[in-house]
Amino acid sequence: CTTPKIHYIPPDITICPTAGTWGLTYDDGPMYYWPVTAENSKWAEPNLYDYLLKHSNQKANLFYIGSKIMGAPAAAQRGLNDGHTICVHTWSHPSMTSLTNAEVVAEFYYSLRMIKQVLGITPKCWRPPYGDVDDRVRAIAWQMGMRTVIWDRDTDDWNINGDQVAPGPGAITYDTANKTVNSWIKSRKEGKDNSHGHIVLEHELSNATITLTEFWLPTIQKLYKTMPATACNNIAQPYWEKKFIYPI
Repeated sequence: CTTPKIHYIPPDITICPTAGTWGLTYDDGPMYYWPVTAENSKWAEPNLYDYLLKHSNQKANLFYIGSKIMGAPAAAQRGLNDGHTICVHTWSHPSMTSLTNAEVVAEFYYSLRMIKQVLGITPKCWRPPYGDVDDRVRAIAWQMGMRTVIWDRDTDDWNINGDQVAPGPGAITYDTANKTVNSWIKSRKEGKDNSHGHIVLEHELSNATITLTEFWLPTIQKLYKTMPATACNNIAQPYWEKKFIYPI
């Protein structure tokens, strides 16, 4: 359910309303490895940010984990400086509905505080890890100044196995994730995807997720009007700072 039963909480942002629009979002950043090696460093930031910059200075929503900003503050600053829209993705990536009220507040508070200290902004948007949210968590987020942003398409890039740099328990192959995205592209080309635009779940998480998004982005840009999910929902002021101006 993405429409709260509590009257004062707005519904989750789940799609881009206009057909032919692709809401570009990346979770779990800023991406870095520790310890750094010659092999893994080429996939860490600013790899993705450089790629987006070279491809029409493409903008996206970056849903940052607060503790990862602490580990890679320069990468987070680069994301903001490039004009991407920063949102909260909690402090430690837990299942939010399993936490107490105090723990939920802590996940938000420390993330917001780290973002403010490092980037000087206070986001109005957040995304729950695993999409795990209920009205209790939504209410706390809203009272702390943030609206919930979900997605309607999942690349499953987070679930790719065989990542040699960061091995994980992924359940699908890179080829499977590739076929998922290709099916969306095929549907758009055949004129079958005309009801509304999409918010797409992607990650700056591993060499596999970076490879997948960099392979498909040029094609997506040709078929869709590509922008941050907040932008496709006409959110012109994504931060609480009224006089915020992107750094040059």
